[in-house]
Amino acid sequence: MNGLLQQVVASLDGGAIEQLAGRMGVSPAQAQGAAAGALPSLLDALGQRANTAGGAQGLQALAEQFASVGGGSQTSSLLAGILAQHGGGMTGLAADAGVSGEQAGHLLATLEPLLMNAIAQHGAQGGTAQGLQQMLAAATQHAQALPSGAGLGGMLGSLLGKR
Repeated sequence: MNGLLQQVVASLDGGAIEQLAGRMGVSPAQAQGAAAGALPSLLDALGQRANTAGGAQGLQALAEQFASVGGGSQTSSLLAGILAQHGGGMTGLAADAGVSGEQAGHLLATLEPLLMNAIAQHGAQGGTAQGLQQMLAAATQHAQALPSGAGLGGMLGSLLGKR
């Protein structure tokens, strides 16, 4: 499994799925399935952004800012903007995850810090903008190549155990 994707999926342990389920008003299995549907879309939008002029450097700077201040609404609105430009916005995310718009907002709020921390860690380990582009492309390709039946839901289930 791709390192970025593995780091994000592993971060969903420790009660994160249960907390997400509570915020979404669904079962943990449904929250896990929604996260599995949302991750490829988010990775793709971040990858597309990284491939624009200055996009990888800007994304790395945003992730480092996120890590230094612990996230917040400014980062959330910027990532929602990236999703709007490169991923069909919240409507597209909701459709990909099979949830309502409100539930997609909860998904984004849960998955954003995991993705941004993984990107910030890449930079902290001396990663380059080109390396970030490659890492996001590989994560997106890996996530999209998983069979739709098993997909990330199967990966999440195998890593997190049946809930």
